[in-house]
Amino acid sequence: YGYFAAYFIASMCMLFAVVSFVCVRGRYRTSPLQRTSAMADVCKRISQEIQQGNRWARLAALGAALAGSAIACSVASALLQHELSHGHVLIFSMAAFALASVGALMIVISCESPDWVSEIDLPGVSLSAADTRGFLKLLPVIITAQMAFGAIYNCMQYSFQQQACQMDLRIPGSGESQFAGSFFMIGDCLGITIATPIAVGWFNPLLESRLGNYFSHEGKFLFGMIVGGLSVVLAAYLELLRRSMPVMDRISNCAPDGVHMSELSAVWMFLPFLLCGVGEIYTNPVIMHLAYSSSSAATRTLAVVATLLVQALGTAIFGVQITALSQFMPNDLNDGHIEYGYYMSLGIALFFYVSFVRSMRIFRP
Repeated sequence: YGYFAAYFIASMCMLFAVVSFVCVRGRYRTSPLQRTSAMADVCKRISQEIQQGNRWARLAALGAALAGSAIACSVASALLQHELSHGHVLIFSMAAFALASVGALMIVISCESPDWVSEIDLPGVSLSAADTRGFLKLLPVIITAQMAFGAIYNCMQYSFQQQACQMDLRIPGSGESQFAGSFFMIGDCLGITIATPIAVGWFNPLLESRLGNYFSHEGKFLFGMIVGGLSVVLAAYLELLRRSMPVMDRISNCAPDGVHMSELSAVWMFLPFLLCGVGEIYTNPVIMHLAYSSSSAATRTLAVVATLLVQALGTAIFGVQITALSQFMPNDLNDGHIEYGYYMSLGIALFFYVSFVRSMRIFRP
């Protein structure tokens, strides 16, 4: 049945989810719409400070502009990679990396203590200065947290699958049929669906009762980072083990043309995917909850949207990492060292996690 059956089943599941949402919509707690856009009000207040000559407001605005440009460069590089030369793709990747790094740094520096937002009543602006300061002060926490786990998550999105494609992909008991590299993403989904009810119903309450505030947002995020980091360490170990195994005479169906599989079973890659899924439930939802619960009613939606936008900055940084390490990640991984990318990602994750801890201490002194 192939792709038609796969997409049809997925479409039916999405349709069922939409119908279920509509049927119980009356039970949801809703809030009245704001008179003006929270994003527009934040921009107007920053614009007012810029007109007053405030250098911190200028730094925040410039950082946001650079971050947006980084996302645009990253998208352009992905869309045009087959039409541009390697040199042009590298230029786009380097530009996205530089813009994302500098833009994020500017936002973090300018928004850690946003006392520069003055108590001026602006016509047509319903968002108070206090709410604006609260949102801006949350941005360094969101940026550093998403960058920290993003370094690990991007390994799963790209490198894990590439590595699995050079392992023994034969489906047990099916002869010569092979898994696709993306099939192992199911491990990530299973990690989320299996671990979530266990975490919410038993594990989290147990640790919260014993550790108290030590297992609040910061504690959960640290736990997620540790589990996610272990997934990358395990993937690096499996790669070293795979490369030490004999190369089979069978060609992989999902690796580049002509690349042979190694004798190590690809089923082992379920473990790194599974661990990364467990790490996800203790990082992304935790940061979203932190952003939502720490914001005023007027900026909650804006804060959650910001957490999603920042993920794109992590993608821009990871793109240049792949380009920079391309000599160690050739089509045939037996001629390279994909584990170097894992080590670099762990270093980036550690750097941003330390930055996250610093931002949290400023946010909650």
